Amino acid sequence: MWTETISCCRGISGKRPTPASRRSAREESGIEAGELEELYRTVSDRSHAIHHGYLCVTDAPKTSVALQEGETIGYRWIGREELIAFFDSDRCISAQKERLKGFLDSIR
Repeated sequence: MWTETISCCRGISGKRPTPASRRSAREESGIEAGELEELYRTVSDRSHAIHHGYLCVTDAPKTSVALQEGETIGYRWIGREELIAFFDSDRCISAQKERLKGFLDSIR
């Protein structure tokens, strides 16, 4: 089972991004993320932020997802081929395609 979890969270100053992403995944989806693989790290001068993107491969039961009310509106479990097709489509924004290019090239 493949799932890409990009945590849009703000870590507290002095905290490491990986634990903050695990906490965000738990709070927003109910998934207890074990091993996280960093896919990208970008710096945004415009928003004065450092963005980290991680891949979490999990065998969590599909029924274990619990969305955080007011924060998370939906989810979808997809396989590798469908993930690639999504990123190759016009439904994916160009900034996300660019951030994940290396990862996508590695799974093609």
